[in-house]
Amino acid sequence: MTTTVLVLRCLWVAFSACVLSTLISGFFKSMIVHGKQREASTLSKLPHFWVLQIELKKRWWTFFYFGGTVFNGMLVYAVWMQPRSATMQSLLALVHEVPKDSSASYLQINDNTRFFTILFQVQVTRRFLESLLVTEFGSSTMHASDPDAIITYEDTWCRSRVIGLGALLFLVGSQHQFQCNRILASMKRQNGMKHVLARGDWFDFVRCPLYTTEVLIYLGFALICGGSNVTMYFVFVWVIVNQAVCADLQSKWYDTKFRERLHELPRWKLLPRMKKSAWTWFYTAGCFWNVFLFYLVYFQPESAMTQSMLRWLQASDDASTPLVVRNEVVVFMACFAVQSTRRFLECLFVTQFGKARMHVSVLIIGFTHYLLIGVSVLSDKDALNDKEPDNVRASATRLGLALFALGSYHQFMCNHLLAKQKAANKMRHVLPRGDWFELTRSPLYTTEILIYLAFLFITGGTTISLYFVFIWVFANQAICAHNNYNWYEDKFRDRLAELPKYKLIPYIW
Repeated sequence: MTTTVLVLRCLWVAFSACVLSTLISGFFKSMIVHGKQREASTLSKLPHFWVLQIELKKRWWTFFYFGGTVFNGMLVYAVWMQPRSATMQSLLALVHEVPKDSSASYLQINDNTRFFTILFQVQVTRRFLESLLVTEFGSSTMHASDPDAIITYEDTWCRSRVIGLGALLFLVGSQHQFQCNRILASMKRQNGMKHVLARGDWFDFVRCPLYTTEVLIYLGFALICGGSNVTMYFVFVWVIVNQAVCADLQSKWYDTKFRERLHELPRWKLLPRMKKSAWTWFYTAGCFWNVFLFYLVYFQPESAMTQSMLRWLQASDDASTPLVVRNEVVVFMACFAVQSTRRFLECLFVTQFGKARMHVSVLIIGFTHYLLIGVSVLSDKDALNDKEPDNVRASATRLGLALFALGSYHQFMCNHLLAKQKAANKMRHVLPRGDWFELTRSPLYTTEILIYLAFLFITGGTTISLYFVFIWVFANQAICAHNNYNWYEDKFRDRLAELPKYKLIPYIW
């Protein structure tokens, strides 16, 4: 890592820290707020802090979008049309270490970074045109340089899908950001340039959709770089911190400005709430994805797609030796595919969601959970078939299969009983009866922990990644069980004698 790259990363961290400091101090607040939220800070009135008193018309934001458009246009031209020029090579040498034993005559930028420069130019140009023709609102700028930018990676199936997902997020975020800007500008003009409560598109879901879409766009950029560009993660952290703090400040402004019309506003600042039935979405994705992974490692272990995926996950450059997943991990992949499929079918045919709602972050966590566990296990060095089978691991696998069957059966039964009793009570909350509801107040969480404990045994207890997964599942289910326990205490305070004593683990806690 060169000094230049280190300085850039430290700057992104410093920017993020400064923005976060506005939550506890007004020192930087007057620098990041603008327009309707701007107010003079006490600090800006001191003689030595005259810089905080400088104010410009908001339309001056057009200038840095113009500068960004011109500069990034030159950068795109250099990257695509003049990659071997002396100027470009000098710039790359400034931010990248050149190995002394390198036989290459010049530094070559990988395709992911080249693709990123195009999309970032599209983003900056679009924002420049919007500031001229549609709206006065803007967003942060950035610079990108990272050692990953000149490393050439194998064009693997997984890497191309990550880039494709990033491009999709970029397109979705850009389209909705433009729509929200257009709607806001149109409504302000109709209202004589006075502040309005905007309606339509993502304004119906969150109070600050322009910040939401900005976060989505930069998440797309991080994925477009292949998910391995470290500096882009620093940039993304800066963007999400900045947009989250701005969304919090804007939400407080809404509470003050439209205090008599708060019922017309979405409740959520940056990320929305949605119907709990949306759980079906990540179970659908998890079902198809994990069945597909199992198909690859069991039925197509030597195919080019499987080997490409495994080499990418294992960070292996040896293409001459096929990578083989050991049998216990294949069994785990089968069980996890069964678990994902069962939960998907339960959502469709068993669970009664009613009108319950959840925060969209739960949906994001669900997608992350079910899409990453399989690849996390396959990325573990222990996942490969480099150990001789032994009786201890075989016994652990058999015990794990028994625990998995036990947990799955009781989880299904508890889901079935809860749905049946809610339906019989006209979808009102009930005190469920039967099966493990007689032992603990949260048997669905208990069985979930049992199932993931089973996964540890199935893999022989040597897959390190699964220990981290188990800790995450246990902590999450324990917190949910504690909250569920308190909810029962409040909701059924007159019927506590009918409830089991234990929150999560019978006879223990």
